[in-house]
Amino acid sequence: MIIRLLQPWRGRLAKYWPALGPPLPDAVLIDTHHNQLVRQARRLPWRKADAITSLTRAETDYWFAKSIHAKYVLEDEDRSSVYSHKLIAADEAFLAAHPITKQPRKKRALGDHH
Repeated sequence: MIIRLLQPWRGRLAKYWPALGPPLPDAVLIDTHHNQLVRQARRLPWRKADAITSLTRAETDYWFAKSIHAKYVLEDEDRSSVYSHKLIAADEAFLAAHPITKQPRKKRALGDHH
C-alpha cells in the first residue's frame, strides 16, 4: 500500500536528486566552520554591548521615575498628608451624619426563587 502511494513521487525524486549535485568538498565545509567561528566571535562583543546598553537604559528609566516620584510626592509630603487628613475627617463626618442602616429582608414566597 505504501509503495503504491510513493510511486508517483519516484519520477520527481529521480529528476530532483541529480540537481542537488555532488557532496560539498572538505574545504568548503571547513570554510563554513571557520565562518561560524568568526560569527560567534563577533557576536559576543555585540551581546556585551547590548547588555550594557540595556542596563544603562533600565538605570536611566529607574532614576527618571524616582525623580518624578520625588518631585511630585515627597516634596509636598506635609501638604499632602494634611490634605488627606482633611479628606478622611470629612468622610468620617459625613458617615457619622448619615448612618447606614441595614434594610430588612423581604420575605419571599416558596415559588419566588431565581
